[in-house]
Amino acid sequence: MKTPCPSANTLERFLNEELTGPSSEEIARHLEVCATCQTACDTLTQAMVTLSDDIGSAKSGRVLDDLINRMVDSHRSAIGVGTSAATARVKFSGPADERSPLGRLGHYAIQELIAEGAQGILYRGHDEILNRTVAIKIVHQRLTQSAASLERFRREARLIAGVQSDHVVRVFQVGSEPGFPPFLVMEFVAGESLRDRIDRREPIPFRQTVQIVRDTALGLQAAHQKGLVHRDVKPSNILLDQATARARLTDFGLAVEEAESIRMTQEGTILGTPAYMSSEQVTRPEAVDARSDLYSLAVVFYELLTGEVPFRGTVRMTLLQVAHEEARPPRQYNDGVPKDLETICLKGMSKDPAARFQDAGQLIDELDRWLSGREILSRPISRTERFWKWCRRNPVVSTLCATVLVLLVTLSSVMTWSSVRLAASSEASRRSAAAAQEQSLASLDTLSKLIFQLQEHFDHDETDIDELQKDTLQIALAGLRKVRLSADSKNAPQLPTAAALRRLGELLTRLGEDDEGLSCLQQAETILRKELKANPKNAEAMKTLVEVLSSRDDYYLASEERNEAIVKEAVSCARKRKELDKSDDATFMLVGTLIRQGGLELDAGESDAALKTLQEAMSLSDLLTSGESEHFVASQLNWLTAAELLYVANRSTDNLSALKHLETAIQRAEEFAKAAPDDIDLALSVLGLHERLVAHWEDADSSAARQKATAGFDIQVKIISQAAQSDWESFYSVAQGISDFTDDRLAEDNPLSAERLTNAMIAITKERLAVDPNDSFTHGELANGYSVLGDLKSDLEDPADEVVECYEKSLVEYRALSTTDWFEEDDWIEYLEVLFIAAEFALDSEHDSFACLHKEIKSVLTTISEKHPDFEKDWQEEFAEQLKELERPMTSDTARSARSTPH
Repeated sequence: MKTPCPSANTLERFLNEELTGPSSEEIARHLEVCATCQTACDTLTQAMVTLSDDIGSAKSGRVLDDLINRMVDSHRSAIGVGTSAATARVKFSGPADERSPLGRLGHYAIQELIAEGAQGILYRGHDEILNRTVAIKIVHQRLTQSAASLERFRREARLIAGVQSDHVVRVFQVGSEPGFPPFLVMEFVAGESLRDRIDRREPIPFRQTVQIVRDTALGLQAAHQKGLVHRDVKPSNILLDQATARARLTDFGLAVEEAESIRMTQEGTILGTPAYMSSEQVTRPEAVDARSDLYSLAVVFYELLTGEVPFRGTVRMTLLQVAHEEARPPRQYNDGVPKDLETICLKGMSKDPAARFQDAGQLIDELDRWLSGREILSRPISRTERFWKWCRRNPVVSTLCATVLVLLVTLSSVMTWSSVRLAASSEASRRSAAAAQEQSLASLDTLSKLIFQLQEHFDHDETDIDELQKDTLQIALAGLRKVRLSADSKNAPQLPTAAALRRLGELLTRLGEDDEGLSCLQQAETILRKELKANPKNAEAMKTLVEVLSSRDDYYLASEERNEAIVKEAVSCARKRKELDKSDDATFMLVGTLIRQGGLELDAGESDAALKTLQEAMSLSDLLTSGESEHFVASQLNWLTAAELLYVANRSTDNLSALKHLETAIQRAEEFAKAAPDDIDLALSVLGLHERLVAHWEDADSSAARQKATAGFDIQVKIISQAAQSDWESFYSVAQGISDFTDDRLAEDNPLSAERLTNAMIAITKERLAVDPNDSFTHGELANGYSVLGDLKSDLEDPADEVVECYEKSLVEYRALSTTDWFEEDDWIEYLEVLFIAAEFALDSEHDSFACLHKEIKSVLTTISEKHPDFEKDWQEEFAEQLKELERPMTSDTARSARSTPH
């Protein structure tokens, strides 16, 4: 018997949550099957659904919240609930037994309840014919009375079945039995939903976040190519497949076919989950297309980056925000979010669908660019537009910039007014003007601190510093200098000015403006020397001078023209500061300068001096590694760095003492690593010391001791490899660390050690590719590793076949990468460099691979010329000349050595 329709007054009380539980549930069930009452509810709440002006009232908000909550298809987890009412309503026709605790459905053994949603209940079952685990979705009993709901269920199965993608949960069967609701048999995905992963509140590495979003976008791309719009992309509908490490899109219950005229809901009905809905889903549901799914995915991306959804609150509040407000930039929640990821995320969440990614492929391409370390394309076109977008993404910094400029104008005005008043003959005027000048000096100090804060923010940014940031600092600093010159030099804030100059100098040298950067550092140094001459016990000035001198040493270190006097003065100033300031920070600074000096002395062959300097650095570091200093871990690294340098210094004069020291250092390093098991830098330091021990016994020609040391080295390689697999950033840190070790060993003329480290890195890289086989950057690292290994084997005069095999393995990677969009101009250059090195080796060693390599070089140069006309002609011509040289008969060793590989 059909339930009679409730009165308008009853519906209004229902929407206002004024009915009792049983009455409310009865009307809710009635609304699911009665189009007339649905229309009546729409009429009662029309103003609120269309977001009219009276939406702010308490009563209206309450009505809207209730209505929208009933429109949303929210899936509620029911894992572990075996006695719920929903479970009781499903009576399986087959008997229950040990293999099927909940009964049987045809040849499926029903094993457990997984979850319950608005449309159906999900069970885990076993297909006894095909011997596989499956997920079985059964429509709610109450929905079988509605032809529209049944049609939606069948349509969901038909739509998903038409999508073939590894990133969409597959449908195996749509079934029905007499007297039993229709059911859907799907692929069982072992793992958890992204909602469950987020709810654990554990940070998800950025690279893993991007991979999840990319996988989901691939699933949407497959659906959109079939003309489907999901309309409910959210974390609970994204499954993390434990077996394949992929994200899988599921639950197309709200999907619509763009090309189909069937309307399963009334025109204008809002479907979806409010926090993840696009603005057009709220204001113009009939206009929803594939770009709405991309908006929802961008919201998921936002939540992964920040741990928060962009809009939250009551449903009414959320819908208002979705329709009219801009999301806060993710970096305001988490300043560690890379700027490029923020840019991609915010583009996907644009209110204007035309400003978003127009299809899933565009989003996938951008994410691939970020994953491979390339520049993304989602950049504002004009400089003005870029500035304003940057200000919107970085409101704190843009506010500081604006404050700087306002202060500059204000200070200039104050100083002018002060000068005019000082020129007056009245003593009162002079006193007033002097007071105004003091006020301007105080403001000037604030200005200096603002510049310092700006630089601090830029230093914390994980992306490259662009021209806008550089210009902002230069404008602010230019104003600072101008105002300083018009103030009384004795009262001007010297230290903030010097600190700002140092940071600007570092910034400019980082951007390649070496001359100007060095000039800033020298200017800061002049200010500080003047300040210390006037006040020799100014500890803060000494600290800043040490920082300036260290920055200058970094500049000369990069140019391989280090100045011993600069380093020694930095040590001297750090000592004086420590005498005045007994803080841990002063001790830590002195250790850093001593390690600089010890390394410099070691390079100069002054082993005795280096030993003394490095022993002092280790003793001071001990003061910080055994307590609760904020420099605890950093001081451990300092201790290990000094210990390794001390071993190198001691090795040439006292081999036994060097060995004892190295064994002690390894023991200490392992203790450090146990105390901080997640610190990759410490683990790398342990690896470096173990490698030193292997090399020591190689030099001593002790087979048994070398074998034991090698076992310790191999164990540490496994520990490092495991750490490198946790996320992309860890792998990158490991690759960079081992590369630095390899360079150090080559500088020490120890190719055997460099070869051992390179083999270790190749093994770690292969392990990483087993976890993420499609990562282009890792493939590039493997190509580089094999190339370096080939060079080392060549230097060690290993058999020619082994050398050529290494080069060939490198070239295999380059050939595969050259077919991808990831491969850019610099990559083609690296590819050609390896080809030429391999060809020259084959020619010199008369190896039969030369002909093939020569042919490949010509083919690559032709490909670049035809398919990449925008590449620089200079290096193409240089390689062409080198090819001609390679083709000439080789008549002497001098001619061979004259050839060089362009960079």
